[in-house]
Amino acid sequence: DELLIWIRNELRTIALEEGGHSALAWRTLYWVCTVDADACNAAKQNILNENKLHMAFQLRFSRYFEGNPELLERMMTAWTNIYTNLEVLHSDVEANDIRGSACVDGAVEGGSGDDLPNPSLLSLLVEKISCGSYSG
Repeated sequence: DELLIWIRNELRTIALEEGGHSALAWRTLYWVCTVDADACNAAKQNILNENKLHMAFQLRFSRYFEGNPELLERMMTAWTNIYTNLEVLHSDVEANDIRGSACVDGAVEGGSGDDLPNPSLLSLLVEKISCGSYSG
């Protein structure tokens, strides 16, 4: 039991660190959009359009989680929440607005879908990626 708890805790730490890398990538895109509108528009059209983001998710996760459709659906909902809440994908970005429009005081407005005292790792990742931090 102790070993499984240790493994779970280590995997959680790794996942949250990876979420931090993802948040940095989104912040970098925001920065690009504040300094180069052409590069921003190219990224939005060629990489970050909703269709391509959906296809990327399916390619990455569908085969691994086809035996657990409920988890796959929760993951897809979380992924959709991340990219639909990010202001950079929907309008011009102001130089000082580097977070998603759904972030209020560093948390996802209306909750990240898991407002329990001990939110799920998936909810913490959505919050960390969308807002650049997490409250867990």
